[in-house]
Amino acid sequence: MRLPPDYVAAIKQAAREAFGEGAVVRLFTRKFDPSARDRAPAIAGAPGP
Repeated sequence: MRLPPDYVAAIKQAAREAFGEGAVVRLFTRKFDPSARDRAPAIAGAPGP
């Protein structure tokens, strides 16, 4: 499902304000891509598994 770019920008900004930068990475990480999910904590600066 593709959302219009302005919707995506608004969602990312709201997630950033509410939860910090890491939430944006996790929110937009595809569930079926385990390699991207593994990278998310490192990108967000959070401790990994």
